[in-house]
Amino acid sequence: MSLTNSSAPTFDIQWNSFYEHSGCSTGTHNERYRFSLRYIGTTADDPTVEDLIGDLSVDPDLPDARATWHRNYTPLAPWIRAHVLKQAMDWNGEKQLADHFEGHPTLAVEYGFVGDGPTAQPETVRSNPPAQSRLWEIWHEEFSDVLRDICRDIASELVELAREKGIPVPDDVFQPDDEQNGSERSKTRLIADTTKEVWQHVKPFVTEEFFLKRGDNAQIHENAFWEQHAFMGVRKNMFAESGADSFYVDSTRERTPSGSTHRWQIRKLSIEEMRRQHRQTTKRLIERARRDGELVGKLWAAIDMTKGSPFTGEMDTDEEGNVVEPYILGHRNGNYYHQWASIQIVGHDIPLVLDALPKKRGMAKDEIVDELLEHATEMVDDIDLVMMDREFDSDSVKDTCEKYGVYSLNPKRKFAAQNDTIAEMKRNGETIRIVEQSSEDQSNRTHLFLPSTTEMPDEEISAGTERDPDRIERPNYRQEMCEELGIDEAELGEEISPLARLLSDLRGEDEDL
Repeated sequence: MSLTNSSAPTFDIQWNSFYEHSGCSTGTHNERYRFSLRYIGTTADDPTVEDLIGDLSVDPDLPDARATWHRNYTPLAPWIRAHVLKQAMDWNGEKQLADHFEGHPTLAVEYGFVGDGPTAQPETVRSNPPAQSRLWEIWHEEFSDVLRDICRDIASELVELAREKGIPVPDDVFQPDDEQNGSERSKTRLIADTTKEVWQHVKPFVTEEFFLKRGDNAQIHENAFWEQHAFMGVRKNMFAESGADSFYVDSTRERTPSGSTHRWQIRKLSIEEMRRQHRQTTKRLIERARRDGELVGKLWAAIDMTKGSPFTGEMDTDEEGNVVEPYILGHRNGNYYHQWASIQIVGHDIPLVLDALPKKRGMAKDEIVDELLEHATEMVDDIDLVMMDREFDSDSVKDTCEKYGVYSLNPKRKFAAQNDTIAEMKRNGETIRIVEQSSEDQSNRTHLFLPSTTEMPDEEISAGTERDPDRIERPNYRQEMCEELGIDEAELGEEISPLARLLSDLRGEDEDL
């Protein structure tokens, strides 16, 4: 719903769906039928589910065995709208439907029941409400089982859509089996609507920087590929085939790429080409954000590793059966997978991914950090701090960060010296300790010891015992520290946090961050 200059809110409802049907007895030929609507009106119009159905666009390619040349011929669309209305209103038979059209001649015209057939001129159109007998014949004799099921499905979806928009519908019709299913459907539709809105904002950036290696005689517009790619990217566990079908439903495009075509075209791009296109697009987004006063000042970034789902495709192996493909990595449980490293700006409403690369077999962590920081610092020259997981805790990684003039922060791997310090802090009741490590051939580095919220006793850790939810936990040192400092625990990591003050001290600055 959006607001216009008028006092009444405006409904701008878009919906479309498709249904797949095997066109022959062998099932080797599938037909897809699309149904869509675009309803625009205001709350002052008191919109009803009848209005939605009246705007329903019916696929013109639906099979129709009736004689189209007959002077009393009425296309399938009005009949489908009529029977969708019957299902939506939960009317038992055609009599109520016929009586309704008889009492509302304007509605009959809106649905397509006109006196002079579909070729009538607008100024001569007159209402020709369908008779009960003809409605019965169309439903029981002309409609196939597939088309009757389609009418029921459309009615169900439009009733749900009307409920979401606050449009009145019968209370007892098409109620979801349970609240969870209804919530999931609403969540899916919200994701689709949000994706459309976001795509409209980023489309100028993406379509000017991304390209596909297609021939000049391509039939499907290239923007459809990138729009479909964005659509699939926001879905959980979405793959090409299901993503292509879902996109076909939500898109208003006449032609969209199939899953196999989408995958084939994307595979033509090399890893470096995809990374370069992404970086160019992100640069433009950063320029726009800074023009609007965003992403200014010293920025924080995070480097993270992400593992994909187990790889189940064919893999090249050597004579001993070892996988030799460089980007398919093994795992101790026997699975193989792809792994990506990414760097993104954090601390804002939406994380902004600056770069990403697939991890190659034998690639060291400092090589990954070096590759990501090389491009990231070219795109954003004021990255101040890079945060990483414990797996990046090494001197070589810290040296790489210093090479690019950025601070690094990551959890420390616990060795004997660190465990001894932690034990001493517990004995002394300390909540925080800062230890500076000096070196002749490296920059001085600072270790911050801050106990976690809850800890497992040492004897349980050594025995590998699982955490018992009912056991008595040790004191919450982090909470105690927050109380001493007079701040909320949720504020840790923000501008007034001890971490920010610590970083300020490390830089030798007089003011807090």
